[in-house]
Amino acid sequence: MEHQIGLPGITEERLQEVETELGFSLPSELRTYFKKENKFEAGEWQFHPIKDEQYIKRTWEDVVHVNSTDAEDYPDGFFRIAADGSGDELGYLLPDTETIVLWDHEEQELFPVAPTLVVFLEQEQQLLESAMQAEDFLQTVIETGTVYGLSKLKQSG
Repeated sequence: MEHQIGLPGITEERLQEVETELGFSLPSELRTYFKKENKFEAGEWQFHPIKDEQYIKRTWEDVVHVNSTDAEDYPDGFFRIAADGSGDELGYLLPDTETIVLWDHEEQELFPVAPTLVVFLEQEQQLLESAMQAEDFLQTVIETGTVYGLSKLKQSG
């Protein structure tokens, strides 16, 4: 499953610096992803990178900056790791570093969405594949004017 959008992974030394800035250890699954790739996305979710001086313009809205800005607008202990552009955020409700939770900006509530980051990313991949299949199906219907498998009539194809 490919999530990279162009930036190389972060070194262990840099991860430790970020953890010192944050005052806690990053969740292990998130650390693993940051070592592989610094800026990645899954579906509509863009994960906050770790600031990298070599790519400063592309990492300016880093995980440390995001979590030190407007912290009072979120529940205590909510560590933001990704945004969807609509105001919703994904993260962890610390001290739980396993469960991925969604901050719904309209409801002003947190909802669990996946037991782990890996499961969340797999779910997003499945949604993407389902959307592509639906798009292919719709295109076939438009091109042929036929919907196979949904008709009461005997089909020839």
